[in-house]
Amino acid sequence: SYARVPLLVWKLGWSPKPTGEFGTTFPEIPVEFLQEREIFKEFIYRINTLGWTNRMQFEETWASLLGVLVTQPIIMDQEENQQEEDMERTQINVLAVQAITSLVLSAMTIPLAGNPAVSCLEQQPRNKTLKALDTRFGRKLNIIRGIVEQEIQEMASNRDNVACHHVYQVWDPVPSLAPSTT
Repeated sequence: SYARVPLLVWKLGWSPKPTGEFGTTFPEIPVEFLQEREIFKEFIYRINTLGWTNRMQFEETWASLLGVLVTQPIIMDQEENQQEEDMERTQINVLAVQAITSLVLSAMTIPLAGNPAVSCLEQQPRNKTLKALDTRFGRKLNIIRGIVEQEIQEMASNRDNVACHHVYQVWDPVPSLAPSTT
């Protein structure tokens, strides 16, 4: 928990009372600090690098990110910098959505959810092998399929204009402007 707190938060005077068995557990960073873009970027980097260790830490991180997303800054008066502030607020919202997405994806990692050091996303291919291809007729069909695919590849490589998607696109309706050699 101590390592997840950005250095800038300490410099801005945040000093919570540590708890836990070893005195290294801190509450989540207040949303007011996370609304600063540089602090928020550093916080996102830390949660993506270090991950989370238990469900409570995941939920607290989730709540902090949602808090950043829904909290609107207090505007005292209309300033000249309103457009810049709106742009920065939009950037913070984009970062928040990306961080929430990353947090949810980290919950789907294996073998240990939330630990990016030893886990990764499970890869599930879309193309499952058909059991019918393991039969005698399936193997024959697979050989024929390979021959057909090879012929298609050869035909495609022999075409004059490989970038064309349709036969009629090869035909040029405008006559060539080069002088004829007749």
